[in-house]
Amino acid sequence: MTSGGVTNGERPENLGLRKTSLEPDLTNIRTKCHGNCFLLCMYSARTFSTDAGLHVLLGAADCIGFHVIALQETKIKKTDIRQLNKGTLVIRGEKVPSRNVSGVGFVVHPSIVHLVDEDGAYLTHR
Repeated sequence: MTSGGVTNGERPENLGLRKTSLEPDLTNIRTKCHGNCFLLCMYSARTFSTDAGLHVLLGAADCIGFHVIALQETKIKKTDIRQLNKGTLVIRGEKVPSRNVSGVGFVVHPSIVHLVDEDGAYLTHR
């Protein structure tokens, strides 16, 4: 195993890492935390361009412990930044019109929304 470019000889099991199942039961994804933890998830959002897709993702996110879900390939026409009733912040970046480049976005848990700068300058994929 490498840590910062240095091989330390430890097996993944000894470093507190574990494989997670890809089964529908999403409650076992969170690993044990000691001290401060930041839980980041990633989601390919090709089907996320509609509000229905957003609600499906948010329903699944309630089952997963998360702080931020990073969205890839948000194929929406205009940047969308909104805060939902429960306090969740959803930021979706637009597709670059002149190129085949999709946007990126984030779903931010209400507990850390106050840490987010919403200027939107980081919302293009490349």
